[in-house]
This record gives sequence, C-alpha cells and structure tokens, in this order.
Amino acid sequence: MRFFAYKSAGHTSQRRTAKLAYISELLFLEKEQELLTGAQFISYDYGPWSFEIATAYDAVEAECEDMKVVSKETPHGNARLLQPTRPETVVKLGNEGFGVLSNVFNLFGYVRTDLLVQFTKRASLYTKTEYGQTIDFLEYSTRRKDALDKLKRTPIGMKIELPSLGYLLKVRVEEVGYSAECEDLPGCITQGDSLEELEENMRQAILGYLECEDELRETTA
Repeated sequence: MRFFAYKSAGHTSQRRTAKLAYISELLFLEKEQELLTGAQFISYDYGPWSFEIATAYDAVEAECEDMKVVSKETPHGNARLLQPTRPETVVKLGNEGFGVLSNVFNLFGYVRTDLLVQFTKRASLYTKTEYGQTIDFLEYSTRRKDALDKLKRTPIGMKIELPSLGYLLKVRVEEVGYSAECEDLPGCITQGDSLEELEENMRQAILGYLECEDELRETTA
C-alpha cells in the first residue's frame, strides 16, 4: 500500500490498491514460488477483494504518520485515497519484492481503474472462483510450475496451457521463442523471443484488448 501510495502521488483508491496488490501477489508468486505478503483475496463484485487491505486503510487513519486517508467524490461514488504526508518514506522490501512492485506500477500504474478491474476479473483464476470464495494461489502456483516443467520438454510446433497472471495461455513453441493465445480472451495473441518477453507482451496485449472492447461498447451505445 505504501509503495503504491507514494508512487502514484496520492491517487490510489482502496479498490485500485486491492487490484495492484493482487497482481503483485500473482507476479511475485510466479517468480519466487511464494507469496509477497500472504494477503488473501476473495471473488467479489469489483474483482479480487482483500480483507487485509480493507482493514489496513482503517489502520492508516489511526496509526500512520507518513500517509493519510482522504475521501473524494468520483463518478463511481466516494473513494478513499491514500495520500503521502511526507516527500518520501521507507518501504521495507527485499530486492525481489521491490522489483515486482516496480514492474507492476510501470505496467499498471497509469491504467484506468475500470480497466484494472476488468484485467483482474476476466482472468480464469478469478472467473472460476465461486463468488465470496478465497482465490486459491497455492493451486494456481502448482499448475504453473507443472506447466513450466512441461514446457521445457515440449518440442517445436507443439502447444501447452500456461497460467500467467491469472489468465490461461495456449503457448506454442516456435523455432525461435514462443507464440501464445489467451484462452480467456479469444483472438488475443502475441509472441516473444523468450518466455519472459512473451508474458510481458501478453500483459500489454490483454490491456489493449480490454481497452478496445471498452471503446467498442462506447461506440455502439
């Protein structure tokens, strides 16, 4: 929370913080095979929701000297924003955690909140979790590890299913690198010379896909 509050200069609402934290947990889990904070997320109306984050906002008002919670009216109702009260602060994270949060902010930090919500809600990890139930990070991590092990043995021209940031990708091994289609968003495709580049490109492709869908809805409304 503190990292995103300071990086966004006080423009992070509780809903937005929850989505950024959720994506950060997934990305850290994919890279390090463990959770960043251990916060739990459930399937809820506006995407993944965390009790820990909701109560942390209340704790900020009572305990924090370097942040404050400010209420602001938005087109979607009242929002509680985390705002810094100092020019800078200290975020206690290891290099791996700091790197993941930086990557998440670089990719999603300036994405509209409604698109950020859609990014988390359209992924099969979320859609296959029953409403009100806890999203199973452990099972997801096991599926991804098994898929990565299988990918190492997959010959050129063959495909496997790979979980990535909650989405399910159909990855094809090419002579150089990989190509993939997002099974949760038919027609959303990309490629990369390495698996890391493929997944980074897919995140950009998914955001572009969702933004095009949004523009199309506005055009036809």
